Amino acid sequence: MLKEILLLNPIYVTIFWAIVLNITNRTNHLPKVFLGSFMIVASVVYISHFFYFTERFVQYFYIDSFYTLAYLSVYPLYHIYVRLLTVDSKVSFRKQGIYLLAPVVIFLGTLVGYLIMGKQEGVNFIVSILVKGNKPEGFQRYMYTLFVSGRILFLLQTVIYLRVPLITTFFKKIKSTKIIYSNSQAN
Repeated sequence: MLKEILLLNPIYVTIFWAIVLNITNRTNHLPKVFLGSFMIVASVVYISHFFYFTERFVQYFYIDSFYTLAYLSVYPLYHIYVRLLTVDSKVSFRKQGIYLLAPVVIFLGTLVGYLIMGKQEGVNFIVSILVKGNKPEGFQRYMYTLFVSGRILFLLQTVIYLRVPLITTFFKKIKSTKIIYSNSQAN
């Protein structure tokens, strides 16, 4: 029971913030609204974690493809959000869609794989390969390759997006703004 409560907390928090941030005037506060959309994506990640860690593998089967899209979209969406705060005035799929290309490709591959496998075989893949760590056989190798590719992509995203000069510049800007703000408050 405690485990379930702890796993539900991040779901409540992200859904709460998604609602709060999305009821704002959409035209005047684009970064805030975008952050609300980001919170929706984060809630999908936490809902999936809830199903996985409470061993509700049938429910996890239905959400796993969307989980793949969500967890692989976290860093690109964060990057787009920072761009909205610093250099961009609007969201442009032509300009920023490239950040989401790899997550969408792996999502579609996973979704198609689960559709081909069907519910029983898909749940079996989750339990025997992802949970128990057995060696994949047959079509499971395709799904396992996508799984590993997603993990490698996430690792690369972590390195790339956290090292992007835009984010570093943004944090320096925040720090200098705090210093200026705190100095003006002292006077």
